Order: sequence, then structure tokens, then C-alpha cells
Amino acid sequence: MHVGSSHPFNVHSFIAPGLGDHPDSQTISVWMKNAQATSPTPPLDDFWFFSVVYGHRKFISRGNYLSKHRSRQGKVAGLKWNENYFQVSPYLETQENQGFCGIASIAASLNSLQQINKPFAADYWPYRFFTQSGLFTPQSSKVKAKHLVSASGLTLEQMQSFLKALDIKASVYFGNDLTEDLLRNLLKSALANGNHRLIVDFSRESLKQEGHGHFSPVVAYDNTSDSVLVLDVAKFKYPPFWVKTSDLLASLKTIDSDSGKSRGIVQITVE
Repeated sequence: MHVGSSHPFNVHSFIAPGLGDHPDSQTISVWMKNAQATSPTPPLDDFWFFSVVYGHRKFISRGNYLSKHRSRQGKVAGLKWNENYFQVSPYLETQENQGFCGIASIAASLNSLQQINKPFAADYWPYRFFTQSGLFTPQSSKVKAKHLVSASGLTLEQMQSFLKALDIKASVYFGNDLTEDLLRNLLKSALANGNHRLIVDFSRESLKQEGHGHFSPVVAYDNTSDSVLVLDVAKFKYPPFWVKTSDLLASLKTIDSDSGKSRGIVQITVE
């Protein structure tokens, strides 16, 4: 990365802590306005840019992230099948541990449905809110206990049973039972209805992402590109992303080794 002498920013380089001995580590270049690189972390209240390549993962500038976020919002705003995005995204929280992707997806989906009577949350008294830990009631814990979900997550059918134990209507669609047309119609029907929520159980490996099986809400469909927007609950790993319907279907058809069945979709419906 080269910058001419007329560039208004000072350039400083360093190796990210903990990456110096990694074969894929790269020198980080930090551009800071009117600042010296006195620490490895640039201040967020100043203009900064950094990029680091670690394996296949790339971290981009805060400015670029915000630009992409605004671009995504602008794209979603112009779509016909977008209602879930504006309802679910304010409630999306990072999964509390590696096994809670399904639990975090349930919490975001249920909190976004105003018709559902929510429990009082001890940490937020006197307000009602579904916390991830609060989803484990005596009834839902019979489906799978909290410590077991933390260790190995949920299967598609376990998520359906977990929701039913919370008195939530939930339908399951296995990937092996879906065609592209059926999936497309399901997406369009649900995402145009404010009383429906969709959670996908997909294979990260199939989408060339790091990891294995994963749950996250699907919140928008773009007819022009035939792609859907996934709000990834593993925020420490991936931001929201668009995926082609055909690629999503392929990932839904993969087999969950815990159940021996294909992955798929859970649809939550309220009256």
C-alpha cells in the first residue's frame, strides 16, 4: 500500500498482536488523521482505516462498514419482500455462546413480534423482553437443557419443539423437500407478511464460510438478483450477507449429523 507525499494522512504500520507468528499474518496499515500510531488500536472517534488478512477473513474500515450498512438498508428499502428486515434487525443480538445460534435467532424473532406476550426479564425489570437465557423455561428445557444447547446447539425439529414449548406456532420445511420454486415462494410469502418470521438452518461449509451448521433469521428477498438477506447472529464472525436462492437451497439440503436429516427452515407464525 503506497501513499504519495501529498496525501494528508500519516501512515503507520505494525503487526497485529498475536498474528506476528502466523503464516497468513499481514502488516496492518493504519491511516489516521492528525494522529500518531501510539497504540495498536486506532481511536473510533477519528477517521481510520485498517485491513488485516488472517486466513480467509478480512476486516475492513469502519467507514466502509458503515457505507455497506447504509447501502444494504437502501437496497432493502426498495424491495417488495422486506418487512421482516425492519422488524427483526433492531432486536438482533449476538449469540451468547457458540451453541446459541438457534436461541439468538428465536429471541430476535419473538421480540420483533409485538403480538406475542413477552416475559418480564430480571435484568430489564419492569420491561418485558425475551433474553437468550430467559427462553429456557421449565417446559422448553425439557426439549433440550441450556447446558446441552450451549454444547451442541439445536436441530431443526428441536427448534420447532422448543418454540411449541413456548406456545409459539412453528412449521418446519426440510431442505430435501424443497425445490428452488418452492423455496422462493415460501420466502416471498413469509417475508411479505409481518406476522411471519423465518429462521434458516444452513451449512456454512456449503456457502464457503467458516464453521458447520448454523441458524440465523432470513429477513429480505431481492427478486432481481434472486437472493436473500441473512442476519447472522454470530456477529463476532460474519456481518449480514446476501446469498443466492440456489446456494441457500444447496446449504439447506446438507445433512445435520446430529439428526441424520437435512437442514431447512423454521417458520414462526402469529395470528
